[in-house]
Amino acid sequence: MAAPVDGQIAEIFASLELPADWQRRIAIRASEGDGPSLDELRTKKRRLARAYADGGFSLADYEARMAAVDAEILLIESDAQVESAEVAALLRDLPAL
Repeated sequence: MAAPVDGQIAEIFASLELPADWQRRIAIRASEGDGPSLDELRTKKRRLARAYADGGFSLADYEARMAAVDAEILLIESDAQVESAEVAALLRDLPAL
């Protein structure tokens, strides 16, 4: 009983067509809600630059804060790439699932 159903499901999965930009869209969805967005972090960098220019804090403090924001940006970008690669691997092998 399971073999015919498995075969039918495999045919369905094999016939699925994904949009050309599916990896980008999945990466965006995967990163939503997990802390600040890239846009929010870029805005934070602009605000830090303005605050530093206005004398809000020292150069050392400014550089430390900017480095922290840059680290968050790199983390988000690398996480999105890893997640989309994992999803891509799963979707390539849907019949095996």
